[in-house]
Amino acid sequence: MKDASEIKILVVEDDIPMRDLVKKILEKHEYRVVEAGDGEEALACLHDSPEVALIITDIRMPRKTGMALLKDVVKTRPEVRVILITGFGEVEEYLDAMNIGAFEYLNKPFKNQQLLDVVKRALASKINA
Repeated sequence: MKDASEIKILVVEDDIPMRDLVKKILEKHEYRVVEAGDGEEALACLHDSPEVALIITDIRMPRKTGMALLKDVVKTRPEVRVILITGFGEVEEYLDAMNIGAFEYLNKPFKNQQLLDVVKRALASKINA
């Protein structure tokens, strides 16, 4: 398995304090993090950073939602795992996300270790795929 410092994760979140928190959690464990404020920025970032292995994205954002981003990623970069995070967890939305191809769906607030565990599982599944 790659060393954490070799793994690039794209964090997509329009709420800057939440984006900073996720980034801080990941960087504390030596992951390399790139950031985007919405799905449109994320697609540009993904294009500019082909080595991104994982996306952690909020669902509700302006311009392009996390669900729309997930659909684009599944079509264009199916090897990239996507973890959706939301403060508005709804069963139907969860089922839609998982059917489209999300790796996991986390409700805010989540514990730091919960996020890290999901990240590790997503990256392990990517390597084993």
